[in-house]
Amino acid sequence: MAEASSMEKELADFSLDEEEDEGSPQGIKRIQHMLKLYSPQVVFFVETKLDSFQMDRVRRRCGFYCGIDVSATRTQGGSSLGWKGEALVSLRSFFNNHIDVDIEDNEVRSIW
Repeated sequence: MAEASSMEKELADFSLDEEEDEGSPQGIKRIQHMLKLYSPQVVFFVETKLDSFQMDRVRRRCGFYCGIDVSATRTQGGSSLGWKGEALVSLRSFFNNHIDVDIEDNEVRSIW
């Protein structure tokens, strides 16, 4: 089995409490704290409940200036993929319920 690259090791998963959401000051602070703690190059938000303009603001406040945001529609939560400038991300497709990309990992010279 191939060894995981540092980019893969930096992926983190966490969720907000029911009272918090990505747009609330408490939710944004918690997200920023977790991102500072793990310092990932790529982050994926799901079930954001935000439109793409709001999610763009949240993603940028968290330090991810590059990204793809899909607005929430009715009962379906939105999604957002953010990355820092060093990550090479190629968009394959996106729709209401998915974002499909290739991420080039220069450290191990692979695409995932």
